[in-house]
Amino acid sequence: EKSIVSIPDTISFIDAAAAVMPLFVIHGLLEVFEKNIKGKERILVIGASGGIGSMLVTMLRKVFADYNLYITGVCSGRNKEFVLGLGADRVSRKES
Repeated sequence: EKSIVSIPDTISFIDAAAAVMPLFVIHGLLEVFEKNIKGKERILVIGASGGIGSMLVTMLRKVFADYNLYITGVCSGRNKEFVLGLGADRVSRKES
């Protein structure tokens, strides 16, 4: 299946291409999770406020909504509320 999306004039081709790269990684991770998640699981997402981590937290919460996952996101203290807003149950602060 192919999808075509127009790139707004305010976004460069390079930025638009880079924006979708995390989705390819997430797609592969979700396939792995789908084969291995059995029910109530605890999942640790390191880098939960980054491009891949933030999408992973969001997708885990949505795709596996019926599995009652407990997601802990690791990020800097300033991103705590952002990661909780994505669907993490808890945030562990990354130490520098």
